[in-house]
Amino acid sequence: MSNQDHLFKKVLEESQKPKEERVFSVSDYLDILNKGLRKSEARIRGEVSSLNKNKGYLFFNLKDSQDESVLNCFMGRTNYDLSGVDLEVGMEVIARGYPKVYKPRGSLTLQTQTLELVGEGALKKAYEELKKKLKKEGIFSKEKKQPLPKFPKKIGVITSLSGGTVIHDFENNLGKFGFQIKAIDTRVEGKKAIKSILKSIKTMKEKDIDVLVIMRGGGSLESLQSFDNEALVREVANCSIPVLAGIGHHEDVTLVAMAADVMVSTPNATAEKLNESWEDARHKVLLRQKEILGFYQQLLSKTKEAVNYFSNNLSQKFKKILEDFRNLETGFQNSINRLEFSIEKNKQIIVDTKKNLKNLFQTSLEKVKEKVKTMSKNISTNDPNRQLSLGYSIVSSGEKIIRSITHVEKGDEIDIKVSDGTIEGEVKDTKK
Repeated sequence: MSNQDHLFKKVLEESQKPKEERVFSVSDYLDILNKGLRKSEARIRGEVSSLNKNKGYLFFNLKDSQDESVLNCFMGRTNYDLSGVDLEVGMEVIARGYPKVYKPRGSLTLQTQTLELVGEGALKKAYEELKKKLKKEGIFSKEKKQPLPKFPKKIGVITSLSGGTVIHDFENNLGKFGFQIKAIDTRVEGKKAIKSILKSIKTMKEKDIDVLVIMRGGGSLESLQSFDNEALVREVANCSIPVLAGIGHHEDVTLVAMAADVMVSTPNATAEKLNESWEDARHKVLLRQKEILGFYQQLLSKTKEAVNYFSNNLSQKFKKILEDFRNLETGFQNSINRLEFSIEKNKQIIVDTKKNLKNLFQTSLEKVKEKVKTMSKNISTNDPNRQLSLGYSIVSSGEKIIRSITHVEKGDEIDIKVSDGTIEGEVKDTKK
């Protein structure tokens, strides 16, 4: 039977008796008393008047500066190490704990959970001493810093999710790049925050994340004490996941922020840091898009120039073909006229040569037809409308065909003739 079960059974048994008949053993009564005292947890300010440190624990007394009242205190070594306070006689501190009667002696002690230094001067001194120590060890060196992933997506967040705007500001400033946020509600104020943050970091190490973000708003040196804790600083410095710290500060940068792989001043800046590589990539994509469009515009301009040149050349050839055809037609008509004249003049010769003339005429006609057929085929092949149907286009400005970028200026209106109509546009720029 456990002590708790024994105590409960004893209290139950005695509670059934009349009040004047109830009797407890010293041990049981002290257990009952200590159970009630556990609810009297408090933060107590006083001056350290005596100190006894052992390997696993320490005893010290807190003295009231007003009336010399003394409170005996006991603290386990683990909690002491986590507090980050190097306790000395004469030091003014705030001890958080609950009262307990030490059964072997019957003495009252404060079971101390956390310690805090009192006064900005003491905090500043402890801050500078720890900073110097950690700097000498290389905790803050650039060589230890891990770069953030190029394009982080899975973000682990350690901050308080209630009673503040930090997480809301962070999420509102994140770009729409498909970030996956895994947040742990963590205490970030006061000495109790140390254990809470350490626990959250260990939990995050087991999750699949690209970056670990630790953030909170700014505050006084006292309110940021937990972020100057040696155990927490070392945990952040040795974290295998890149750590981004967005811890607002009053005057001095917190030691946790200095130990992080990347630090910024506010939660908003934390979101902007995560957006940075994505925004840069988006800018480069837009730039490449403009370059590609410019290239195709330049290529289209050259194609238009080639089409214009081909169109003019084809027009000249077509005119030559028509001229040759008319000359042939005129020559043929002259031959007919001469032939009629000869018939009138000498019918006998016509009779004699009728058969040969018919053959000659038929041969000449076939040649003309063949030549016309060939010309027609060439005309069809070189028809501009056929070129348009193949994907080419003709650009003109007014009545002028555009063959070079020098033929137009920025702001000129242009017509782009394609196979099924005309596209109207305006010159925005020209590039070679």
